[in-house]
Amino acid sequence: MNNNQSKKILSISNLIEKLRKIRNNKQKVVLCHGVFDLLHFGHINYFREAKKNGDIVIASITADKYVLKGPGRPYFNFKNRAKVISELSSVDYVIESDSETAEKILSIIKPDVYFKGQDYKNKKSDISMNIGKEIRVVKKYKGIIMYSNEENFSSSSILNDSLERDQKNIIDYIKKNYDEKFFISLFEKLKNKKILLIGETIIDKYLLVDVLGKSGKESILNFEEQSEKKFLGGVLAIANNISNFVKKVKIISFLGKQNNHYNFIRKNLNKNIVCDFLYKKFYPTMIKTKIVDSKNFNKFYGLYNFSENNFSENEKNKLKNKIKNSLKEYDLITVSDYGHNLIDKKISNILKKQKKIIVNTQINSANIGYHTISKYMGANCAIINEVELRHELKDKHSNIRNLIPKLSKKFKIKFLVVTVGKNGSYGYDIKKNNLYYCPAFAKEVVDRLGAGDAYLSVFSAVYALGIKDLRLLMLIASLGTLEVIKGLGNSNSVNFKSLLKSIVYLIK
Repeated sequence: MNNNQSKKILSISNLIEKLRKIRNNKQKVVLCHGVFDLLHFGHINYFREAKKNGDIVIASITADKYVLKGPGRPYFNFKNRAKVISELSSVDYVIESDSETAEKILSIIKPDVYFKGQDYKNKKSDISMNIGKEIRVVKKYKGIIMYSNEENFSSSSILNDSLERDQKNIIDYIKKNYDEKFFISLFEKLKNKKILLIGETIIDKYLLVDVLGKSGKESILNFEEQSEKKFLGGVLAIANNISNFVKKVKIISFLGKQNNHYNFIRKNLNKNIVCDFLYKKFYPTMIKTKIVDSKNFNKFYGLYNFSENNFSENEKNKLKNKIKNSLKEYDLITVSDYGHNLIDKKISNILKKQKKIIVNTQINSANIGYHTISKYMGANCAIINEVELRHELKDKHSNIRNLIPKLSKKFKIKFLVVTVGKNGSYGYDIKKNNLYYCPAFAKEVVDRLGAGDAYLSVFSAVYALGIKDLRLLMLIASLGTLEVIKGLGNSNSVNFKSLLKSIVYLIK
């Protein structure tokens, strides 16, 4: 960093010191706030215009973790963005904004002028929904808001040109058929929907360890325990994700009577989630423990604490009645069947007959070879992964594009979606006899646990609106996983605002 840059890029505390002298000299302060990910002539004109409206121009740059503009953003980290902007003669100081909006920075700096781009002049068109909040802060300390005269050239449209071919193909399709207003309206409509969620309750426990190495006496690997983290898993994680979009979510599931963890569960569930739990006698609530390297989060092994023993007839009848009594009230039924004996054939027969249902059956080391989507023959919509597909058809090597229609037709599933990890997802519409592909958009992956649940959550929420365009559903669901996989376990849930912004910036 050259000397000029080091003088310009400041911490908040250092800037405050500078501002005292600036105010004493009665100089007019202008604040420009944004991501400034890919500096172009539009930004240069914007800063030049800002300079004409004051003496000192401060560029407040959004911190990396708050950049909600889609996959791979920011393209440049804060340090690099700050370096480039500090080279502009029209910018006097550069600071980092450690917040999603400019509200905090505005409250601290209290610039005479808050200078925004032309595209923010219409508050209703601001998908971030932040400009209104920022205006209120400025008005409170009696500052002025001004807008540039020129329409800014979009960095997002430039960066979108760098997408891979398959990514561009689906984005081009979406751009051709849907616009920004459609998505804003879609997400607004979701706020009135109610979803019934049925599946197993799981607590995911992460035991973070340091590797000590091989034992000197035995052929075992030794670890030093560092810390423990617990997250909501299973149907609980799905509920939290869905509830960020809709009016109400109801969970029908079971807990163990011993060590039920109810208080932990309720504390970490969103407020618009209603719980209707059965309690299984003599057993604890299911816990799945992962032993994880504290440095890079690599997983060493897992430990399950659960019971697959049958429910009593009384418990089964209670569950059946809970489900039957709830079916009519909800716009969609989402079933996430983890194969731990919650849903037997009688209950699956009730569920699969519902027209407004999405089913997800998950195999794991405890049920592999036994758990099957065939329980839900005739279901309207099903989401499974490639492993589950191949196990179901007992076909390890055939092209997946041939297997998906085969399974759909075999079990009369109208819409079948198959996720294939980092390679994205496929969707088959049995009525149209069409197979669609949606690539993955994730670039930063900390933990894939919860990605499938997040995909199911977002897909379910949008499907509840009656949307049948599989390419649209798969794209939204794929983008919905981006925030989740950036955190350990289910520490992150799907962010409503982030998802909407990702979509809109991708179709610019």
